[in-house]
Amino acid sequence: MKLENLAHHINLCVKANNGIKLASWLSTNEPDHVDALRKANIGSTRDSLSKKYMNKFASPWDEICIAHLLAVIAISENRMEDAYKEQASMVNAFLRFFGVQTNWVLTPLWVVLTELRQLAHDGDVELYNQQKLTTCCEDAARICNKAFTMCVTDRTSQPAESRKWGVYRAVNIVLKCYFKVNRTNLSKNVIRAIEANSDIPSLEQFEMTDQVTYRYYQGLLALLDENYSRAEGELSFAFEHCHYSSPRNQERILTFLIPLRMMKGSFPTVRLLKRFPSLEGLYGRFLKSIREGNIVEFDRALLDLEARLVQLNIWLMIVKVREITVSRVFRKCWLVLNKPSRVSIPAFHAALKVAGSPMDIAEAECLVANSIFKGFIKGYISHDTQLVVLAKTDAFPRLGSLLLCFYIPNKDNHSDALSYYVQHYAQVKARPEDCLMVGITNKEMDIEVLSNKSKEKEIVHIPLDPPLMNAKEARARLVNMTWEAIEGLGMSRYQVNIYQFDVQQAFTIFACLCMYYVFLAPKEYIPYEPFFASIDPFFKIFCMSLPVFAHTLENQLFMVPLLKKHRVRSRKLRSKWIFACLVSGGPAIARFKKLVAQEKQRLDEEMKKL
Repeated sequence: MKLENLAHHINLCVKANNGIKLASWLSTNEPDHVDALRKANIGSTRDSLSKKYMNKFASPWDEICIAHLLAVIAISENRMEDAYKEQASMVNAFLRFFGVQTNWVLTPLWVVLTELRQLAHDGDVELYNQQKLTTCCEDAARICNKAFTMCVTDRTSQPAESRKWGVYRAVNIVLKCYFKVNRTNLSKNVIRAIEANSDIPSLEQFEMTDQVTYRYYQGLLALLDENYSRAEGELSFAFEHCHYSSPRNQERILTFLIPLRMMKGSFPTVRLLKRFPSLEGLYGRFLKSIREGNIVEFDRALLDLEARLVQLNIWLMIVKVREITVSRVFRKCWLVLNKPSRVSIPAFHAALKVAGSPMDIAEAECLVANSIFKGFIKGYISHDTQLVVLAKTDAFPRLGSLLLCFYIPNKDNHSDALSYYVQHYAQVKARPEDCLMVGITNKEMDIEVLSNKSKEKEIVHIPLDPPLMNAKEARARLVNMTWEAIEGLGMSRYQVNIYQFDVQQAFTIFACLCMYYVFLAPKEYIPYEPFFASIDPFFKIFCMSLPVFAHTLENQLFMVPLLKKHRVRSRKLRSKWIFACLVSGGPAIARFKKLVAQEKQRLDEEMKKL
């Protein structure tokens, strides 16, 4: 295949806006046209191709075709660094075309960016083997970031045809590049760019593959920030929605999700680990040590696997899991002593020695105190008598009930719920944006509140009575607490988040406009002018004033209280409903109440599923 034929096929795809076909012609992994193109252009160089074809095709397709051909030749000759450079040249040229098109070119963009990232990896491997500086992946990250920016900043296309529908796929490729070169600090910049742009469609409207990948990287970033509750929520979503035919992706997610769950005392089943042998090799020894309360074996496994754990950034989490192993030693000691209500510190000290962890008695006391603080032991230490006084019931709680971290996908609803908890249960005034959950156990929630006056942060404790028994119970309980707090604050659980204009409002507005027309328009434009001229002027003023007065009264007595009761927080949305009531009156109120009824029906159906 000659380069003219490739340009001809590309031209047909562009004219037909056929993104799928264009992607196949620009791919270096399509064996049919790639082999034909390579065989017909053996020995071609950039200089020879530029002299023959440059400016022969419409720009930038001359550059794209030449660079594509050179990348194909370089790949066939196993010159991966050169292949990457040609692919990068092709992508840069393609982005000039991409910037003036609609979303039909997203498919070819994904193909060329994905192959760019793969060739960058292969190019860096070649450079590393030659003991040279690896720069391909960093350069690929910059190019992919440029493509992401073009998607985000599309302000000329219609919403349905906007390049913004490629934002999350583009940012996923950028995040892959940044994580590959260990530049995770730059990942936060692109995420902030998405969160700051309100014109981008919500994540839920994109394909599930984009959602899963984005939430996976969000989870990794949260894990690096030691925000373990958010990391668990993001990774749990990614794992639950990851396609069953992608075991490799499931394994990647579980690599980080398992230690997060282990910190809570929730361990993977044997059946799950058998599906992923590499995970069994990574975590199997730790799990066995925890079940046996074998500190020596746990420390040995930690030492043997240290390099791998550090590489995955999960070493610190596994160190924290060691505390569970220590608490299991204390529990074994308590069982051997026939479950007494008081256990001496020397007894726990001896148990640690037997378990292969020799230390002085003061250090043993510190470990007991730490286990009590973390909730692994219920009781307190009497330092003077060197006794641990244990609770009469459930002195060593079941591990799964120690910490119940949960995740609510909609961040705004989460903040609203926290402000309701604080205002109702703690009688502290707080805005949603000033509330942040910093901890939750089976007995209480800890919410950090920023004071509007002093600008100081304080921790508000919301008790959970009776205590939560397991994570499954948590969601239903917290939802019920939210409704209780909302109703306790004089609001309704049925929230209205949209505005709707109906025929009744239009008819009322039309009738009012007709009245103002016949009373205020010049005589020559008024039908039946003698009749309207005979109407008393005072009566005309009364008729024109009546809708204004009535609608204003309806707005103050009915619409404003309804907006407050049904938690319409958005200033833009509140303005729409208030204006609708001022111009149409009762029909706007009736439409609002219909939306409340629809929300009630929807919410009642969801509550039945809990």
